[in-house]
Amino acid sequence: MAARRNTPIDAALGYARARGWPVFPCSWRGELRKRPLTRHGLHDASCDPDQIREWWGRWPEALIGMPTGQATAVVVDVDRKNGVDGLDTLAELGAAILPDTPITHTASGGLHIFFRGSGSVIRNTAGARWRGTGRGIDLRGDGGYVILAAPGSGVRLDGEPAHDIDQLSMRRAGRIMEFVDRVGIGELAQPDELEDPLPPVNDSSEGRLVNRRCQSSPSPNRRLNSTTVT
Repeated sequence: MAARRNTPIDAALGYARARGWPVFPCSWRGELRKRPLTRHGLHDASCDPDQIREWWGRWPEALIGMPTGQATAVVVDVDRKNGVDGLDTLAELGAAILPDTPITHTASGGLHIFFRGSGSVIRNTAGARWRGTGRGIDLRGDGGYVILAAPGSGVRLDGEPAHDIDQLSMRRAGRIMEFVDRVGIGELAQPDELEDPLPPVNDSSEGRLVNRRCQSSPSPNRRLNSTTVT
């Protein structure tokens, strides 16, 4: 599995090499934190080590964005801020005990729970409106992205072996639709119900579209259709 991640570039290369997850750089500071730094945002995501070294050579502290969806992972985003606790919602839905699947912890105390895809398109739920889920719980599927754990990101790996993103193969990870059925999530948001897309930080950036099919990916990457982030 991936080696320990000592710098953002080590982490980015590790995700691409060990998991076949395409990555792209995002802003690490200020009001534009988490916004893509390349012209086409998540559509620029790549597993090409030369491209990754070029990006993080230019922006050494950049956060690591990963497009979510069938080609990588569907992520359940559990928020714990602004008076809303998604863990309480999970408990109310009978899912207080989390499945054996990769989990990371966000800077605000929330969770990112990683699942295998279902074989069909999973859309994103619409942020503050909590459409189709419960308060403080959103899905990041096709057309979205998340920030991965790396030094300086505020996102950290879970220390439990059952939730370790390095040690737990995604082949053994939980299936998203089993979790959706378990907690009773209703109809998922459609593209026109998503949050407003986040534009790249700098439209003049020399981002370029790259081949997003990673050799070690479980399935080909498809061009995504939105930029919902968490």
